[in-house]
Amino acid sequence: MTGANNTEEPRTAAERWKGQSMKYRCECEYCETGKATTHNDPSHDQSLYQTWDIAPIQDPAVAQLTIFGGTTKCARVMSRFLGEADEFGRDYFENKSVVEVGSGTGLVGIVLGVLGANVTLTDQAPVLETLQENIEHNLASTTLDRSLCGTLKTRELYWGTQNVHKDLLDPDIVIGSDLIFAKENIPLLLTTFERLCSPERNTELYFAHIDRFSWEEKFFEGMIQNGFECDLIHTDTDIKIFRFLRTNLPLDE
Repeated sequence: MTGANNTEEPRTAAERWKGQSMKYRCECEYCETGKATTHNDPSHDQSLYQTWDIAPIQDPAVAQLTIFGGTTKCARVMSRFLGEADEFGRDYFENKSVVEVGSGTGLVGIVLGVLGANVTLTDQAPVLETLQENIEHNLASTTLDRSLCGTLKTRELYWGTQNVHKDLLDPDIVIGSDLIFAKENIPLLLTTFERLCSPERNTELYFAHIDRFSWEEKFFEGMIQNGFECDLIHTDTDIKIFRFLRTNLPLDE
């Protein structure tokens, strides 16, 4: 028998992801001590094939997005808030330049693109294939009115590097969701936000966060040290969204 007779037809992207789910149970410091009680509840959906109803967010543009690889609760809360809060939505994001740091599977960046922003979604090289797949799949949707959308593109970005692609410099807005997961990455993330956010341009940074460890406070202390003002602008159960505005150079300069 030849191998050709046993070759299976290639599966579609949807078929590869449907029915799969992560089995991760949060065992962070706050869960272990009882300070956090919601990290393992159903709101932290870990399925790897998710749909996102965006009809209330973008006028008549699209009924639903599909995200392969799953999303975090931080990303879902951020997307809903930036899409529906009175001060944001299409009127705020249309034609703005946005850089998303640590895009993952791309939900937030794609939502902002649907709202008319010109978004560059960034992550490490191994993540970009799935990220690009999600962008292309949703832009190809027959229910999407492309004339209402901004541009969506991806760029490789490793935190802490000073050699940042020119497409990422001087955006109007920087976005990040659920990025503090390793203590050793905090200095790298601080360097990246310092590099992308200009005090001269008044770049706004929106940051969705979930408290897991007491050492996470080092990030917020570092942002203030680097000349950022910080405001908590939204809370949804265990998710907090902060607005950072870099108004000064680092305090040690």
